Amino acid sequence: MSIVDVARKAGVSVSTVSRVINRQSGVSAATAALIRAAMCELGYVPPTPERRRGPKTHRSGSLSRSQVLLLLGSRHDQSHECDYLLSRLEAGLQEGAAEHGATLCIGSAAEAAHESAHDDGPQTRALFVIDSQIPEAVLARYAGLPVVQLLTPSPVRHRTWDAVCSDGAAVGRHAAAHLVGRGHRDLCVVNPVPCWAAAAERATAFMACACLAGQEVALLSGTGCAMGWLDDSPVDCTGHRRAVCEAVARAFLGLRPRPTGVFVTSDAVAAQFYRLMGEAGLVVGRDLEVVSCNHDHAALAPLVPRPLTYDLQAYEIGRQAMEVAAARVAGTLRLPAVRVDVQPQPVLPPALAAESATHWQGLRAGAIVTQDEAAAAESRGPTW
Repeated sequence: MSIVDVARKAGVSVSTVSRVINRQSGVSAATAALIRAAMCELGYVPPTPERRRGPKTHRSGSLSRSQVLLLLGSRHDQSHECDYLLSRLEAGLQEGAAEHGATLCIGSAAEAAHESAHDDGPQTRALFVIDSQIPEAVLARYAGLPVVQLLTPSPVRHRTWDAVCSDGAAVGRHAAAHLVGRGHRDLCVVNPVPCWAAAAERATAFMACACLAGQEVALLSGTGCAMGWLDDSPVDCTGHRRAVCEAVARAFLGLRPRPTGVFVTSDAVAAQFYRLMGEAGLVVGRDLEVVSCNHDHAALAPLVPRPLTYDLQAYEIGRQAMEVAAARVAGTLRLPAVRVDVQPQPVLPPALAAESATHWQGLRAGAIVTQDEAAAAESRGPTW
């Protein structure tokens, strides 16, 4: 559950919800009441700094009593697929902002393009973006501010941005090593939305690792994204993702020999792939093994058997991104644009968790946990 869900439910903009959460002016009493009702109905509780042992203190520094802005691109306004990652990023950024005595505000590029700047709050000192497809006219409003790209690396045109990302290459390498280690000799990558840089990074690393191991790898990607893998295409694939997934599934069924080890680049796509394979008479767990990514609870819940998936550590990405921004504002980070890769965490389904630990030796993509352990850790919050 994220601030985007609340905005959809209340029929208002993300930035309006953010103003209500942060108790800023510029929102009518009626709209504020509507937003609070939506929050109550959805059970949404704004992220707050996690409780820690001992007294809570704020760091004095360049972000104290200032504002930082998380700016969402069009994909995150339209798609439910990223909501889980967004909620974890939001919580991590909120924790980091609180440590520095700053206020986190959230808005979207579409809103920023049509709204006038609000000068009734603290000064905005840093900008965080997830989707790089933000119009230059919007970015110009924040010229001179440090910008940190989250989750995926910045495209060529934004090489001056810092980036705090999940290590997508580690996901691809680990997934390939897992499937090869399980005895699969015919492998496949299912990536219906190849214009997303994160998915492309995972798929590319998977193919490279599998090929180095001497395995045949089939690549099935959507044809609707004409710009290709690494261009960070402006094509929005959300509207036709279902049709693209169906086309990819048909292509998979036509492969000979048919792959038995399949890496799907996101849990949301994996859910559709399970359904389409079932309609074709194939059973995941019997006829093929699937590995996925994102640790998206909603997408994974109906899948039987659960696939091995990867927690991208979005909470930690949010916290580390705030540290990078604070260092930029303070002038203590003088290097050119930096990229921080946060290691993903493989999350084992029950069937794999029962296997011997020998299989997992040498597969390095962060500590390996079971789904129950991951859920328990998430409910406890961070341990620092």
